[in-house]
Amino acid sequence: MKDYLPARLVKGVSWYIVFYAWDPATGQRERFRQSFDLNRIKSPKDRMAKARLIIADINKKLPSGYPFNEGAEQQKMLQTPILNAMDKAVQIKCHGARRSTSHSYHSITDIFVRYLKDQGMDQMPVNAFTKSDSIIFLDEMDKKGISARTHNNYTRTLKGMFNALLDRQFIAVNPWMGIKREQESDKKRRSITRHEAQVIIRAAKEEDPQLYLGIILQYHCFIRPNELRHILVRHFDLQVGVIRIPGSISKNKRDAIITIPHQLVPIMEDRLKKMGRHWYLFGKKGNPGPDGPVGANTMGQRHKMLIRSLRDRGSLPDIEGISYYSWKDTGATALIQAGIPIDEVMKQLRHTDLATTQVYIQNLHRVNEKIRDLDSLLL
Repeated sequence: MKDYLPARLVKGVSWYIVFYAWDPATGQRERFRQSFDLNRIKSPKDRMAKARLIIADINKKLPSGYPFNEGAEQQKMLQTPILNAMDKAVQIKCHGARRSTSHSYHSITDIFVRYLKDQGMDQMPVNAFTKSDSIIFLDEMDKKGISARTHNNYTRTLKGMFNALLDRQFIAVNPWMGIKREQESDKKRRSITRHEAQVIIRAAKEEDPQLYLGIILQYHCFIRPNELRHILVRHFDLQVGVIRIPGSISKNKRDAIITIPHQLVPIMEDRLKKMGRHWYLFGKKGNPGPDGPVGANTMGQRHKMLIRSLRDRGSLPDIEGISYYSWKDTGATALIQAGIPIDEVMKQLRHTDLATTQVYIQNLHRVNEKIRDLDSLLL
């Protein structure tokens, strides 16, 4: 007699799946009849698709002793070495993730793995890593001078990775759950004043034309620096006056159409006529070309060098909080101060709700020049 009989679907008023498996404790073949929540699925087509997946999974596991060997299999998974488990978690979390997100997972995992090796914990079972171990790790990172923001990023990222392991039964409890966030200070990045903008843009136009191009595209079109790296010439439709950004390079993975202000169109026409349609606008070393995008930090570093140079020349007394990304913030502030309705600003920023735009504008720490320069009737 066979140790098992394959799973099959029984359809009636209620649907269920029946199969037979050998119980090593009793020496008998036992019958199993379960619905697997199939009857909660309203669509017969979807219910059938789900049933087929369940049947295929059961029949794959029956020859190995399912369901009586599940406890042994679970114990085996709980004993997985923590480094192997972290490799698995990285694969899971990075599947389909944006490049920047994948880089963050890899970066934090490398730091965590290096710590485990330093502490001689690299061969411990993943399920033996406790909440106390998590707190000790964070304490050690704090001693190295990480910011509260980085502290919280470590916690959030590792909690997500261990959740992936929890879902797949590599661990019984997530050791990162319940760890309190640290109070974060506001970001130092700020928008740029009118005078600062004039000084920087004049210098960029004369000393670094590609940086100048990146600045005006951020300011007028709110294209993020990482998106600018992957912009191709063919994404520009200057006859209509828009940039068509595909979801493959946008932050939110959605296609977007960005309006180009009319003053910017002739500048872009002059630049783009010298380039091939499939060229990167910011290619290798920041110059236009077909051989791939500029490095992730190249343009930001060029911007930093320029404003430091302007500070040293005495042209910019305060460069605290000014970054390459600040031009997007500055452009958004300029639209609001020009009286553009905030819902229109929201669309150009590609925010999905108005509350996000309101918080974004409030957090730019910029002096309101209209209020500052307003004549007072009282003074």
